[in-house]
Amino acid sequence: MSCRGSSIILRVSQAPIAKMEVEITHTPPLQAIEGSGIDLTRSFNVEVIVRDPLALGRITDALEGHPGYVDQNDFNTLQWCGARGTGNLTSRSGRSAPMFFRENGMNVDLVNVWYGQSVFLILNGPSFASIDQALLRRPGILTFGVNNGSHVFRTNFWTCVDDPKRFMGSIWRDPAIMKFVPMAHFQKPIWDHITVSESVLKVGECPGVLGYRRNERFDAQQWLHEDTVNWGNHGKLGGGRSVMLAALRICFLLGFRQVYLLGCDFYMSADCRYWFPEQRSVNAIHGNMAGYNSMDRYFNELKPHFDSAGFKVFNCNRLSNLKVFPFVECADAIARSGIENSESTEGMYVDRK
Repeated sequence: MSCRGSSIILRVSQAPIAKMEVEITHTPPLQAIEGSGIDLTRSFNVEVIVRDPLALGRITDALEGHPGYVDQNDFNTLQWCGARGTGNLTSRSGRSAPMFFRENGMNVDLVNVWYGQSVFLILNGPSFASIDQALLRRPGILTFGVNNGSHVFRTNFWTCVDDPKRFMGSIWRDPAIMKFVPMAHFQKPIWDHITVSESVLKVGECPGVLGYRRNERFDAQQWLHEDTVNWGNHGKLGGGRSVMLAALRICFLLGFRQVYLLGCDFYMSADCRYWFPEQRSVNAIHGNMAGYNSMDRYFNELKPHFDSAGFKVFNCNRLSNLKVFPFVECADAIARSGIENSESTEGMYVDRK
């Protein structure tokens, strides 16, 4: 047997001695066991535990050869006995690695629960205000929000990447919204608008919250199937990160295969910010515009891989500056995705044997 890790823990038991733990760093295993009071001339039981196990090959290279660009805060929140690095290609679309976690450390298998279905991803550009939002309440329509847009238009799903205090408490407290957050946010407080201060309520205590792990090294070839959620590049790799990337990857993991982008304008100015009230400084506007350029490059690289995987993304804003995805009218997208429920329930309670 061979293994690698920061240290080895041996759980040793020998009648009539109770079970004990011996942590080995540099001491030879037999010497450590003998020093614990175990009689090596008699039989005993040993359980071997590897602390911080490291996978061999590409993952080890990513962790030891150069910065791995995983978000270490997410990884420090909860460890599991698997490869921790960026770039671990999974064999079945995330099935071999847990992707979503509860605050208590339990993983939740939501991969492909909505396989083949459609979802409307609302990206908060001003064009969303011109859409007949009542149509998005029709049966069969699922919506996914990011950042503060879901405070005004309540979505079925939601995600963020920035500090939790930037986002409205009504989103965090709403049990009707399934919320996907970076795992490092679990123990962070939300913002209390009444006291104008940090709330005693932590993100992990809010209803419907699930955690995910991020990475910050964009690689289009593995983006759909790697074991963490990429949201762009670390500053040392050129920068350019966005919650839009995280939202699209989560949509793919959940099984959605048609994503309709709403409010995807890819333009911001002093007079053209969001569809809801919010100010933006000159530097913030400049940063957003630079981010849009990065996203445009990313999506041009991702588009062939989306096509190969049958992951279809459409832009419902004809005037959007993001041109890589085909345009479709919002009304047509809703017509494709909605479910007809005008039939009468009369006569359903009959024997159909």
